[in-house]
Amino acid sequence: MARPDNLKYFDFHPVDSNVVRWCDHLINLYRVAVQRIPFISLTMSSATYVWIMIAVVVYLLRRHSWRALAIWVPLLGVLAVCLIGPCNGSTYMRYLYPVIACMPFAIGATVTRSDFLWS
Repeated sequence: MARPDNLKYFDFHPVDSNVVRWCDHLINLYRVAVQRIPFISLTMSSATYVWIMIAVVVYLLRRHSWRALAIWVPLLGVLAVCLIGPCNGSTYMRYLYPVIACMPFAIGATVTRSDFLWS
């Protein structure tokens, strides 16, 4: 990319128009506003999801709920890959997206009646 011959292929510029500048301003305003709201800003950190997962797994281990804990094993595997990988979940949150997407369903399956799910 550093060669002058490649400059025409890798020289990107945004379209300069009032609509693009207005949309960019709105998106930046929304992003900053969400980051400043006290409890909603916690959802933008991967540590929140990791601590919730650790707390639920410790709770299940103390209750000896092995079947409910089985739901969390794949999510713990994703966390393990994020922790030992070169790009962990704190640097790039996208690697923790499977955990974030599955966590409401896993918590829902954990807190429901076990005889309903596991019979």
